[in-house]
Amino acid sequence: MRVALAWALGSEKLSAHINRSAGTAVVGHSMGGGATIGTASNATAIDAFDVRVAVAQHPSQCAGCSVKVPTLFMTGDADTVVPPNTVKAQYEFAHGCAPAASPPTCPPFLLLCF
Repeated sequence: MRVALAWALGSEKLSAHINRSAGTAVVGHSMGGGATIGTASNATAIDAFDVRVAVAQHPSQCAGCSVKVPTLFMTGDADTVVPPNTVKAQYEFAHGCAPAASPPTCPPFLLLCF
C-alpha cells in the first residue's frame, strides 16, 4: 500500500488529479483491506502521506495492527469468506480494546445489514 501511495502521489500524470489539501484517504478490499489497516496503523506512513481516514472492505487479517486514524471496517452479514464476527474481532484488536470489559472499552461497532 505504501509503495502504491508513493507511486500515485509522485506520478506526474496523476498529481494534477489529486487534491491533497484535505489529507489522504486509503481504501482497500480483501488483501488490500488488510494493507489498508496496516497503513492506518503505521505512524511513518500516516505522516508521510498525511493519511486521515481509512476504509477496509472485507479485510484480511492484519496481525499486530493498531489503527491510529479513523477506520471504517466493512463486511456483509451473509459473507462466508470474511464473516462479520471475524471483522468485529479484527476491529476490536485494531482498536486495542476489551469488548468484554465492564464497561466496554471499544468504540461502538455498528453492523449494517442490507
